[in-house]
Amino acid sequence: MPKTELKPLLVRSVIWPGESLLSFLTRLVKLNMYSSTALLDNLAFGKGKKYKLVWFQNISFMTQVPINNLYKASLNSLSHFLDQGENLSPKKPCDNSLEFLSVGSKKRHLWSRRDLAYCPNCLRERAYHRRDWFLINATACLDHHCLLIRKCPSCKSPLNINDLASSHCQICNYDLAESATIDLSHDSLGLLSQEVLHSWMNGNPLPESYTKMEPLFLQPGLLFRFLSLLSRTIASKPVLLSTFHHPEFFQEDKMMPPQYTPTLEQRYCTYATVFKAILNWPEGFIEFLDAYRYLENRKPTGYISSDFNHLHNDLNKQLFKNPNYEVVFDTYYHFIAQTYKLNYSILHLKYYRENEAFRKQFPHVPDAEAMKILGASREVVKRLNAYKFLNSQEGDFPEARLKVRIYLREDVFALKQKWESAMPLEDAAMLLGITNKIVVQFINEQLLEAVRGPSVDGSSIWAIRKEAVFDLLTLIQNNTYFPYSKKHELVSITYASQMLSCYGYNYVKVLRFVLESKIPCFWGTAQDQDLSNLQINKQNVKKNLQKLRENQPYVSRLALARRMGVKINTVKRWIERGLIPKNGELDESHLDRDDVEFFLLNHVFSDRAADLLGLTLLATQKWARKGRLKAVSGPGVDDCHRYLFRLKDVWRLRPENRLTTPEIATLLGMSKSQIHQWIRDEKIRPVSGPGIDEMKHYLFLRSELGEWDIEEKRL
Repeated sequence: MPKTELKPLLVRSVIWPGESLLSFLTRLVKLNMYSSTALLDNLAFGKGKKYKLVWFQNISFMTQVPINNLYKASLNSLSHFLDQGENLSPKKPCDNSLEFLSVGSKKRHLWSRRDLAYCPNCLRERAYHRRDWFLINATACLDHHCLLIRKCPSCKSPLNINDLASSHCQICNYDLAESATIDLSHDSLGLLSQEVLHSWMNGNPLPESYTKMEPLFLQPGLLFRFLSLLSRTIASKPVLLSTFHHPEFFQEDKMMPPQYTPTLEQRYCTYATVFKAILNWPEGFIEFLDAYRYLENRKPTGYISSDFNHLHNDLNKQLFKNPNYEVVFDTYYHFIAQTYKLNYSILHLKYYRENEAFRKQFPHVPDAEAMKILGASREVVKRLNAYKFLNSQEGDFPEARLKVRIYLREDVFALKQKWESAMPLEDAAMLLGITNKIVVQFINEQLLEAVRGPSVDGSSIWAIRKEAVFDLLTLIQNNTYFPYSKKHELVSITYASQMLSCYGYNYVKVLRFVLESKIPCFWGTAQDQDLSNLQINKQNVKKNLQKLRENQPYVSRLALARRMGVKINTVKRWIERGLIPKNGELDESHLDRDDVEFFLLNHVFSDRAADLLGLTLLATQKWARKGRLKAVSGPGVDDCHRYLFRLKDVWRLRPENRLTTPEIATLLGMSKSQIHQWIRDEKIRPVSGPGIDEMKHYLFLRSELGEWDIEEKRL
């Protein structure tokens, strides 16, 4: 309707402090004797056109109230707060002068005009409806520090704007201003949560007490949406949350939620509860998440879907798609990583699959991820586990049809780093100027260290540690000189190895001896670094190799390691543990031959021990693990990979020297239960079994059960 046809209202008024636009129009309708506000709407624009910009312009003309004042009193003034939190674009007219509240925000966060809340003390001062009472979570009056009331206290009827404007229930004529209220003056946290909410809603400065609590700082609409979501997730049983805010002056039965709609008391306490989640950030939110896992007295299952129920889905679908919630997003997933072990609920997270930083917070990786990291097949990963390059354990995946193995993440990445920094066999051979076969000989002689290969991890691909190749070159260069004047006295190491092949020497063994004996080496030119061209003095070769073939009074650690088929570090551990004595007259790289021979004569590995004991290799290893057969070296002793035993300990348990319980029962003509009773009475003493070691069955020595003792016990 054009303004020329409109006339200002005969009786006009001003908008009272905090008054809602609906309350203001209701008063004007009564003052001007109109039947309802609908007539005023039709006069302004026409039915169904209420929230257009023209409507505000016409109402402003009729009431002589500025448009800005009308807009501030309307619910549309909350669009910057509610629609921002809902991640919606406010509805704007063509000239973009005003923002209008979305329908979704109205339904979600505001009371219906036919079922309003009120403060009796405010009505007692002046009977009109305040705009802030529309917000569902605004449950307290900050002027009187009391809880709002919803529905008529007398007849329990819902109240509309006319009820509040007259301060009386239109059904039972009850004086709403005389309603009893609940005092909140002693509930500092609850009032603070409401005060902050009103500050967000009206754009007022935040309370100083709130800013001192190190809260989460986001835009007000974003914070309100976050708290609203948390409130909905605990709305069913909020009192069962350990962090629930429960003032002493509220009765327990009032806190229990009704069947359909929560009470204002519950909404007040629920909002104060989730409000604590944004204080002392991020500890407050972490405390809320931890308490949520125990909601309704349930025990955490270790699975996100069951522990967090709808909270996880709501956070991801409604909040985390908005980049403004990144700090909440990071805190939530950091809590997940610190609280949960790797399981299917973690692996199914889209964030786990897409975010490497999040994956790295878990100490373990499943076999599928290990395969992806290493670029290897499942069979290769299994083989790496068998060779102890990766240590696996069974993961917590009861849903899986097959067992899922998990590995330490640091082990997988350390192995990947080794592989990436290693040098292929062909490159090492080219750098050293030798054939691939000789490079493999260097590896077998432990002059080069391989990180992959048939003898290392069962792989068909050789990969050599790059530093080991350069260390070998440095070692050779430190013992190498430039052209020798008498070239006819020189012979290549390749030729020397061919001459000594009948004695079991190859290229690498000759070069090792040359390096260990510090025999000078020569190259043709200063630029030549081809090992195949390396030469030595023929006389030095003959003289030193002759000594090597003789019965020397000492043995090198390296020779002992090769003879025993172990690494030199294993020999070093044996020496440190006193299994082989040191000879003070020799350097650290050599041992006394008599000591070595005594050691070899009196110690055996698992395979030889199995033959002597008449057992399989696995059974012998089990005896060692369980303590029946004491190992002096091996897994669990000094972390060597092979068990080593004293020969006398093995001989002591030979088949002819040991008896089992059934055998001794047969020998004595007794039952096994009688034998067990004798053991308890200490008439007979086993050397192995329950109470002695970890074995389940008893074992006896014949030497400790002589014929005389057996006959005496039989009598």
